[in-house]
Amino acid sequence: MMTVFTLKDWPACVWYQKLGFSIEYERSDHANNSIGCYLIKKLDV
Repeated sequence: MMTVFTLKDWPACVWYQKLGFSIEYERSDHANNSIGCYLIKKLDV
């Protein structure tokens, strides 16, 4: 399991999804309360 934090409007966000990562939720307490910071987890297959 690998966890990545990224901005949802960042181009790599779609790239992560194609690689099998799941976007779980937005962390309001992450990156100084910046909007669109999401937790992305790699699913073990």
